[in-house]
Amino acid sequence: MSTQTATLSGRSTARAVLIGLAVVLGAGLAIGWQYEFVDDVIGGGIARALVGDDGHAASGWAGSLAMAGVAGLAGTFTACNVACFASMGPLAAAGSGETRSELLLNATRQLLLLGGGMVLVAACYGIVAVVAGSSLPMLSEADYGEVPARLAQASLVNTALGIGLVAVAVRYLMGRPLQGARGIVLLGCLLGLLVVGRPFPMFREVLADAVSSGNVVVAATLMVLVALGNLALVALLFLGVVAAAGPAIRRISVARPRLLPTIGGWVLLALGTFSVAYWGVRIPLLVI
Repeated sequence: MSTQTATLSGRSTARAVLIGLAVVLGAGLAIGWQYEFVDDVIGGGIARALVGDDGHAASGWAGSLAMAGVAGLAGTFTACNVACFASMGPLAAAGSGETRSELLLNATRQLLLLGGGMVLVAACYGIVAVVAGSSLPMLSEADYGEVPARLAQASLVNTALGIGLVAVAVRYLMGRPLQGARGIVLLGCLLGLLVVGRPFPMFREVLADAVSSGNVVVAATLMVLVALGNLALVALLFLGVVAAAGPAIRRISVARPRLLPTIGGWVLLALGTFSVAYWGVRIPLLVI
């Protein structure tokens, strides 16, 4: 066996091991996920700390706007939003610049592109929600067989999101990552589905306010604020990593160009697998 053949074989084996680990991690996380703790203790705790026990920051539309942002922030670690952390790998892989300030400027640009994709989908959902009104499954008290309508919508949307993340992950692991601004916006649009598939109780209150307004501009604004709340902690974490270790990460990236795309693909695959396994398998099994 030639040296080149042995090297290619070794890379294929390493890639297979990475893929297997990502799938096992994602599936294991789906099996062990404690939604009661995450939704009630973490999500509910953040909401209570920001708006109090009554769940209202203020009256009128000012309160609705504040609630929308809080609902997005409080839902950061819920099962319907944890996939948002998958964006950190691709964002890191898209990094460029030599100095810390250049790296931070580029990181901010990447976040704006990602957020733009999420905002676009969220705004469209707000408009659709007003048009659909009470027939929107997420606000319906009806059941589809033994499955509540809101969980059916959440399961379908988040499973589709997971499949999309897996598809993007395959590109990264094959050395063909998303390129340029269009690629990051596309990933943002995919993550914007997190708003569409969210059954988190506080979010459903915001969604109900959006629908009851009968105003597509108000509804779109509320959904956009939720999406921005979803991204807030991820953005702060990403910028913090770039500020602390950006130059070192850049040097490693230059020395090993495939490393960051591979890590990005691995993270996407793990969290994509989680979304598919949790929303496409575990949740249906729990309610049927």
